[in-house]
Amino acid sequence: MNPDLEENPQVRKYLQRIKRLDMATVYPFLMNCYHDWQQEKLTESEFIDIFKVIENYILCCLVCNVNTQGLNRIFALLYRTHLVSMR
Repeated sequence: MNPDLEENPQVRKYLQRIKRLDMATVYPFLMNCYHDWQQEKLTESEFIDIFKVIENYILCCLVCNVNTQGLNRIFALLYRTHLVSMR
């Protein structure tokens, strides 16, 4: 999840933005999505869309002062649900 190591400029930009938000709870989900992108299970456009949705969700939580303690469970469930829907 190190933006400096990412060669794709679009992906690097979103990795930097997520890193600035300091929400490590989304990293396992993003790492799974990153793997899917590398395996060409996701297009670049789909992967970028995932970043946008996550970023918007995190910003909404921060602006609305929503407790983010449960986000790790939400993102773990989200990826498992994603896998089931792909089958």
